[in-house]
Amino acid sequence: MEMNRAERIRCRGHALAGWVVLLLVMACPALTRAANVNRDPLFRDVVKRILEGPGVFNHGSRRISPPGFAITTDLCPSTKPWNRGLYEALVALGRKLGKPLPVGIAISGRWMERYPKALAQLVRWNKEGKLAITWINHSDTHPVRGNFLVNPKVDFTKEVEVQANRMRAAKIFNSPFFRFPGLIFNFSRMRQLSGMGYVAVGADAWLAKGERVRNGSIILVHGNGNEKFGVRLLKAFLRLKEKEILTGKWRVLSLEKLLTESARVDPGLQFISWVQPKSR
Repeated sequence: MEMNRAERIRCRGHALAGWVVLLLVMACPALTRAANVNRDPLFRDVVKRILEGPGVFNHGSRRISPPGFAITTDLCPSTKPWNRGLYEALVALGRKLGKPLPVGIAISGRWMERYPKALAQLVRWNKEGKLAITWINHSDTHPVRGNFLVNPKVDFTKEVEVQANRMRAAKIFNSPFFRFPGLIFNFSRMRQLSGMGYVAVGADAWLAKGERVRNGSIILVHGNGNEKFGVRLLKAFLRLKEKEILTGKWRVLSLEKLLTESARVDPGLQFISWVQPKSR
């Protein structure tokens, strides 16, 4: 079946270990039918709608039941040793739960270059079923000066695509998610990102900033050694909630699971932060 012009615009597929994740900006029915897509159809539909917005996935619905949250950790460039103990705590909790704990890891290219042994350990835990990692593109160099990636001097497309290539080479490219450094963006950058087929993941519970965890929250801490306070808060929170997590009264969800469950209880996607011109 031949696609028309609208269908050809920005249709993108990424082959991942014998299967394909379609990152859809506009409807790609021919490509969708031709591909073997091992994803929940609802997930694909929600991704498409978010990209067309564009919107930011800052948190899920507050009405999912049983309540749950997603844990994400950022690995920005750093000269400090990574917080290995944080990930060991997540491994330990998953062992008690009887299944690997899901965690989103937003990883930058500079961190990958500087800490290959730490990266290898994370990959090993994931491969051994001790963690269930959703890898998030966090840009290549993670520029900070001039307002992060909003800086007009930054080659935004290069930052995203170079890191995507690094992740593919390391065999850790497994999601359509991207996290803006500093959670800073504007409408122009959001449109660029959506045009490349990525969903922006934010956070509503950046623990080091005093934000509290609620039903549907996306937790953010830095695991790169730069945010020990946030790491301590996450460990304390998980200890506090451990009994409820082990009994299923609270759940630790992957980003994909949080997104799809939220869409089921809120088909209008009111939990998504829709970005308008001149936003941020």
